Amino acid sequence: MILTYVTAECGVVQRDEPTAREERVADQPSLTNAYGTARVSRQRLLIADTASAMGSAFTVDDLVAAVRRADPATGLATVYRAVGALEAAGTVARVGERLGSALFVYCVADGHHHHLVCTGCGRVEHAPCPIGEESLAPAERNGFTVTGHEVTLFGLCPECVKVEAD
Repeated sequence: MILTYVTAECGVVQRDEPTAREERVADQPSLTNAYGTARVSRQRLLIADTASAMGSAFTVDDLVAAVRRADPATGLATVYRAVGALEAAGTVARVGERLGSALFVYCVADGHHHHLVCTGCGRVEHAPCPIGEESLAPAERNGFTVTGHEVTLFGLCPECVKVEAD
């Protein structure tokens, strides 16, 4: 029986037995649930796995380049559609833009939170929600019903501050 495995290097291979550095895709619920559905294609698993391994904020073009290192045949439209599905499922979040392209982060943290994005290297950290009663008072006074909000904080991480100081 041929099974699909995800390698530690974000590649997808098919063979009857895993090597020591591979795990069976079915044993990775975080990847199979990344899209909020049980049925996920091999390419979408690769895209979700690669996004989770990015380590910092990324554009779709960054993700395409990383995915194509493992599977050069993966199309640009396929990655765009997968990122849209990951965003709809809440697995990736839009955290701004870089040179006109949307910037995303792979984020499966529990609870309502926001993001702090380093403008130097793209490092992303979770931040608690700064919206409190005082922030909502003008909406209430003016008859608004708040249905959502977006907050992303931008700055430099300690490593990038050191680089800029040198």
